[in-house]
Amino acid sequence: MWKTGQPSRQPTPARNVSRPSNSFTGALTPISLTSVDQSGHEMGVIAAQLLLERIRGRSEVRNEVFTPRLVV
Repeated sequence: MWKTGQPSRQPTPARNVSRPSNSFTGALTPISLTSVDQSGHEMGVIAAQLLLERIRGRSEVRNEVFTPRLVV
């Protein structure tokens, strides 16, 4: 914003740099980034179990909730 012909001297807000998953490739970057561990392996295991249960005849709905973990 311009006031009296001069640019505003508002401080720039801090930026948070993060990546969406805690994969091994993120550790290869030259800078440290915050990431979110989304339990990918555990999620895959549960998904396979649920699929096998469906194939074997389970008809009721089953929900699984995974809590993400912030990795700094």
